Amino acid sequence: MRNSWLKLARRDPKTLSTKSILYFCEDHFDLENDMENYTRYKIMGSVKRIQMKSNCTPSRFDCQVDRKRKSTPNKSLHSFIKRSTIGEIEETMEKEENHVK
Repeated sequence: MRNSWLKLARRDPKTLSTKSILYFCEDHFDLENDMENYTRYKIMGSVKRIQMKSNCTPSRFDCQVDRKRKSTPNKSLHSFIKRSTIGEIEETMEKEENHVK
């Protein structure tokens, strides 16, 4: 399990001691599905010790904008976002033109 986590973090297990303690912040997990004591955490606002499910692994890395992706992003999604942004810009420009007149 440790090696799979290290692989996800893009760390070489050979360069770390087996006694090294590594942490992943909560941003890398789907807390609702990955935490054993999520309900208590949600209701109480905190818990003494977070208990992760035994089979969970970090799965969210979009918060790291400088992280290089192993594969190229979905081009159709990129195109959709670009078209949406262009549409919003054009709409705003039209409103500004109508407001100036």
